[in-house]
Amino acid sequence: MNKWGAATFLGTVFLGFGIFLVVCLGSIDKVSSGPMSSKEKLGKWVWQKHGCVECHCLFGNGGYLGPDLTVITRKMPIERLKRFFSEPPVMRPAKRRKHPELDEAKADAMIAYLKFTAKINTQGWPPQPGYVLKKNSGETKGE
Repeated sequence: MNKWGAATFLGTVFLGFGIFLVVCLGSIDKVSSGPMSSKEKLGKWVWQKHGCVECHCLFGNGGYLGPDLTVITRKMPIERLKRFFSEPPVMRPAKRRKHPELDEAKADAMIAYLKFTAKINTQGWPPQPGYVLKKNSGETKGE
């Protein structure tokens, strides 16, 4: 490769990398909800300590036995969530195991963490049901 070919190649690589960085850094501001408070960090710790991700997911990551909790604080009243965390019902389908019972401080922290996740711009996640697979056929039908 001659001198001008190498310079053109390197220039193109650096320009492409620069554009990539600008696009990535520009997109971070659109989805970030800012730094977490100490209460939200405690809620994240509670989430991780009790293994909530085994059954529930945030942002589509985790288990699918329970509902996606990314925007649960927008859908369910806070008092109902707090009661659920402090007086948990028996879980389906086993009907033997219960959600862990949280004290008031940990329940408040978990709610703060879920409020934090609900503030993040997920660009439409979780998706709304739009298609169902017909039983015993490969066809999809819009709802």
